[in-house]
Amino acid sequence: MPSNRAPSNATPRPPAIRVGRLDTADRVRRELARVYKDARCRRIEAGDASKLASVLGLIVRIVETSDIERRLDALEARIADRPSRRAA
Repeated sequence: MPSNRAPSNATPRPPAIRVGRLDTADRVRRELARVYKDARCRRIEAGDASKLASVLGLIVRIVETSDIERRLDALEARIADRPSRRAA
């Protein structure tokens, strides 16, 4: 009968890391602060923190760009809905 247990020489899996939603610049900022704090407290290696910070930097740029696009679309829609003010 096969066993469901991992072999005794298997590398143990690290605990799952929960990351909150990264859908706003503020949430990304908080995650970046957490990564920094973890690196300073030596819970993660500095090299790993650097890589995570780079990815978070990309994510925040994407979030900010998406927000600007959404706001610009809303402004353009408002302008398109306004009646023309030109004199006939």
